[in-house]
Amino acid sequence: MPYLFALKNDESAPVRLYALHRLQSATLLNDVERRRAANFDLDQAIASGHADFGSGERIALELRVRGYLATVLETCPLNVEQIWEPEPEGSEFKARVRASVPSTGQLLRWLLGAGSNVEVVAPSELRQLVAVQAAKTAAFYGQAADASDLARPLATEAT
Repeated sequence: MPYLFALKNDESAPVRLYALHRLQSATLLNDVERRRAANFDLDQAIASGHADFGSGERIALELRVRGYLATVLETCPLNVEQIWEPEPEGSEFKARVRASVPSTGQLLRWLLGAGSNVEVVAPSELRQLVAVQAAKTAAFYGQAADASDLARPLATEAT
């Protein structure tokens, strides 16, 4: 996914990261002085994982996606080799996505943040880790979700 590194308003730090797919519009302000962040190195920021899932051992990620996440991954692939396959008619999900990505904490946080819009199919170790985290989260609410709950996106989620 493409990101924009930028300073916010009059701040001189920190450099913030904005997901471009979330921006609705932009306006060029010709009368505003351009600024550079002191000691900011774009190449170093990218290499340290601030622009994507970072660097780490690459894994063959396989997901089933729906809702907003399907839209995001259809328009902003995880990488140029991403494979997108529509799910069969009647599936709870829109597509199956395969891509090689670094195995990092940022990837795990991204997957957990997608909630019921993603199912990790592979690798099995990551699938198990996401399942354990989801079960721990469900326990906070005093009950486990049943299959009918999982098939229905939340009202606040774009479908």
